[in-house]
Amino acid sequence: MRKFVLIIICLLLYGHAAFSQIVMDKPAATVNLVKPEIIMQKQLDANIQLLKQQLTALRQPVPGKEEILEEMIISKLFLQAAKKEKLNVTDSEVIAAVKSQIGAAAGTISDEQLKTLVFQQTGMPWEQYIQQGRDQLLTQKYIEFKKSDVFKNIKQPTEAEIQEIFKANSHLFMNPEMVRFSQIYRDTRNLSPDDEKKARDLMYEITRDLKNGVSKFEDMVMKYSDDIQSRYKGGDVGYLTINDTASRQMLGDALFNAAFSLGLYGVSDVIKSNVGYHIIKITEKRPRKFLELTDPVTPATKETVRDRIVSLKMLEAQQVVMQTAVEDLVKELKRTAEIKIFKDNIDINVGNLKYFKDCVN
Repeated sequence: MRKFVLIIICLLLYGHAAFSQIVMDKPAATVNLVKPEIIMQKQLDANIQLLKQQLTALRQPVPGKEEILEEMIISKLFLQAAKKEKLNVTDSEVIAAVKSQIGAAAGTISDEQLKTLVFQQTGMPWEQYIQQGRDQLLTQKYIEFKKSDVFKNIKQPTEAEIQEIFKANSHLFMNPEMVRFSQIYRDTRNLSPDDEKKARDLMYEITRDLKNGVSKFEDMVMKYSDDIQSRYKGGDVGYLTINDTASRQMLGDALFNAAFSLGLYGVSDVIKSNVGYHIIKITEKRPRKFLELTDPVTPATKETVRDRIVSLKMLEAQQVVMQTAVEDLVKELKRTAEIKIFKDNIDINVGNLKYFKDCVN
């Protein structure tokens, strides 16, 4: 099931991009449950290459062309079925899923910085990334909607199982060194050279006033910071971990290094980052710590190590159930859908098809 999920995610994230490459193409397959959709030969080839790159990077086995084609068919089939059931995914659900995938970095950056980070990591425009994330969530929602009874029967792990997992993996339940900081931030993206100089000069004036005791840090945050999310919290942007590569990529080495070199309640000089100018203040410092079952996974969450173990065990069980649910739904949808695979247009071995051998044209 994990492989199926990885394939579906990759196809949804990159399938649309492949369409732009279609010029004088041939159909590989068609899917029609509520409307006709075509999977083109070049789209299939492009997805094979993209999946190879993605799964190789994740050290996952790369499936054959036949399996990838079938997963592309299943993706379109499930999305059409979800729309037939009038299911939908809200914007807040999509954003929450994006932030969950990014992890700790999402709590320390603005919405605009999040969009930039997504583009840096995927090379995709925000709107396209969000739409394809929406498709991914809609597929999952459809499966859970149609097979809700089997998902409800999944049992939580016993106390003995929790203890066993914790003892075997206690070295993995660890918080790295981290700091919590507040900031005064001036965004310099899209500014002219003159306006960027004005922003820099302003930040140096603020630094002088802070050092001379003329102004308070929190007052300067309210008056000058461009970070809307932290402005009304005294500039607090949350925790930053020393191994957070996504935040380092987003914020830059200068800010990241300053955050971990300053002492408690220390205030930095003006720092130039990848997105603007910052003055940061360290409000909390936490050394590396090995966690117990009752400890929060991170200081910013109420989820404990015990909660995390339960979630992971439940997810493991859900993946087993998900595989069976997918197979059952494919069989059900095939009865009413019109699916064709054009063997003459693509080089596949029909014997390697699992679900759609009888759909070969």
